[in-house]
Amino acid sequence: MAAIGGRPKTFSDINITPLTDVFLVLLVVVIIAAPALSNIQKGIATPQVNKAITLKSTWLVAEVDKSGTVFIGGVPVPEAQIRDVLAAKLPSLEEKILVVRGDEASQSGVVLSVMRAAKEAGFEQGFIAGQITRLPSARIP
Repeated sequence: MAAIGGRPKTFSDINITPLTDVFLVLLVVVIIAAPALSNIQKGIATPQVNKAITLKSTWLVAEVDKSGTVFIGGVPVPEAQIRDVLAAKLPSLEEKILVVRGDEASQSGVVLSVMRAAKEAGFEQGFIAGQITRLPSARIP
């Protein structure tokens, strides 16, 4: 199509509205995801498992490190107060499910005491988190 005078008309404007929308959505995702990721203790190496279920973000996570310290929501909790802290968090949860993420070097007695406290606090289900093992992929010659 030719414009008046025989030269094609060029557009010199760039619409940045879609690009801005994408960046705003990404910003919202990062703002929402950052607090959830910051509550996870970094020094906990969970044991290897063969089968697993996918954890939901609505489940409460309690963590036990190598020394036996229990963290609920990223905050260390003395063993005598675990049941009370779990009972206080229970009304705000969608599902009454607790996931215990214990270091593979932690004592099983501490993990079991967290599970027992969760049952006494009124949780309906409890899971122990593990790191799923990946089988080496077979190479096709």
